[in-house]
Amino acid sequence: MAPPASTRTPDERRALLVREAAREFARSGYEQASLNRIVRACGMSKSSFYHLVASKAALFDLVIDTLREGIGRRVTIPPPEAFAADFWLTARDLLHEILEASTSEPSLAALGRLVYLDGLPSEPQGAVQSFFADLQTWLGQVLLVGRSSGAVREDLPADLQLRLIVATLRALDEWSVAQLDQRSAGELQELGDAQLALVQRMLATD
Repeated sequence: MAPPASTRTPDERRALLVREAAREFARSGYEQASLNRIVRACGMSKSSFYHLVASKAALFDLVIDTLREGIGRRVTIPPPEAFAADFWLTARDLLHEILEASTSEPSLAALGRLVYLDGLPSEPQGAVQSFFADLQTWLGQVLLVGRSSGAVREDLPADLQLRLIVATLRALDEWSVAQLDQRSAGELQELGDAQLALVQRMLATD
């Protein structure tokens, strides 16, 4: 049980706000999410709420950024150069780590659901836009390592290859996020391995 509002530390208030906001956004969607319901769930006053965040968009960004920070402590994303030694084995190990975290770490599943909500703010510097931009930058660097190491085919221009793989991975990820509560951990791993095999058929040199 959360401590009374009057005794919570700033960190406790922030963590509670993020947790309740994530639940409300996931349950109601971005546009229909109610700040009043979030405030009531946190047991805080409107003035306390607006002392922490200025708007719904700012609250949503806070939720996304906080979930990303938590996932960064749970999942080790290898630097692009780590793929040079054995590209596809490194990709498989990363996939398995993400799948394990998805079924055991609520913040990863929450982030997956929230970044695909309809009606999200479209500000270029928003947290979701930054999330996908950072992911695309990392994927582009990983593909270049794969191309230079001979693990990834080079018959397409690198920028076109990146656009294709980003679109493919996003479609696979969005579908997979919707399956988290519908399938067992074993089924999710089988599906993940099948998806990786599909990507490998698209990209591998042999």
